[in-house]
Amino acid sequence: WLCEYLTARRCDAEAALPVDFVASDDPASLLCEAWPPQPCFPAALTGLPGITHFTYTKSDLRDLPSEIVRWNRLESLILRDNHIAEFPRVILQLSNLSHLDLSGNPLHQLPEEMGAKLPELSLFEAQQCPGLTKLPQSLLVRNRTLKIVLSYDLLNPVDGFRLKAHSNRKVSIWLTR
Repeated sequence: WLCEYLTARRCDAEAALPVDFVASDDPASLLCEAWPPQPCFPAALTGLPGITHFTYTKSDLRDLPSEIVRWNRLESLILRDNHIAEFPRVILQLSNLSHLDLSGNPLHQLPEEMGAKLPELSLFEAQQCPGLTKLPQSLLVRNRTLKIVLSYDLLNPVDGFRLKAHSNRKVSIWLTR
């Protein structure tokens, strides 16, 4: 495993990565942190096809670039505590994704086809997403095991959160505070 920790002082679309890092085709795990928080995505990262785990947290990120479809090996995508209000549809093209964490974002809804488009998804986290009021039915009706982690307060009837009863034993929903 090649594991890199990148820290950006400013978001620069022209920023370059080390040549040996870019040339590597080994599976990579990236943890990116921008301080102060930045609203854009480090463009240099989209050209790295070998990324398997990507974490970009506590920033002002609002969307993902369409170029991340090149990350066809991506298994884990953690985008906690950003400013993502609309689900980035490019995520639906990452068919090998097994872990998706969108916790702490002001999401309003999830795409209905999410369960069908992400067949390998085994862990979905959406804690502290106050705008999220329902789960797509396609996540609840699956043939594969899926753990969904939500905030307990999302089940408040005032928020309109409704979790339809389902008999699928492969889907478990965990509630946190």
